[in-house]
Amino acid sequence: MIRAVAVSARGALVAHPWAAPLWQRVMPGPARLHFMEVLLRLFDEAGLASDVAHYGFHAVVNHVVGYTLQEQEMMSNFDESDDLDELAREFLAGVDAERFPYTVAHVEQHLAGDTGSSFELVLDLILDGLTRLDGTGSNDH
Repeated sequence: MIRAVAVSARGALVAHPWAAPLWQRVMPGPARLHFMEVLLRLFDEAGLASDVAHYGFHAVVNHVVGYTLQEQEMMSNFDESDDLDELAREFLAGVDAERFPYTVAHVEQHLAGDTGSSFELVLDLILDGLTRLDGTGSNDH
């Protein structure tokens, strides 16, 4: 359930692009308080120790908000008419492949169609890591 709440929260932030930049600048209102309460309750119900749940809450929220902000900022540099593949090829044309082989390979992966979002992968790593840290062995996320 924690995973579902985090994915849903990210979806809401993507749907309302003005919300993520306000996250830390504005005190929580009713919707954010509800989100916080639900997420904190789910951490408690998962049986995590209170300190692990505390850090877990912040790790998940920071991932949701931070990932969304980074993605929004990156995309704000482009117009809808921009051909992102062409921009990537132009970028690669100016990069010394011998000096930066891993970066070139990474961008080439994107050009080959491997452009999936890492949001859910990293969320799963966070949740699995919290379970291991707590020692409960529970994967109830």
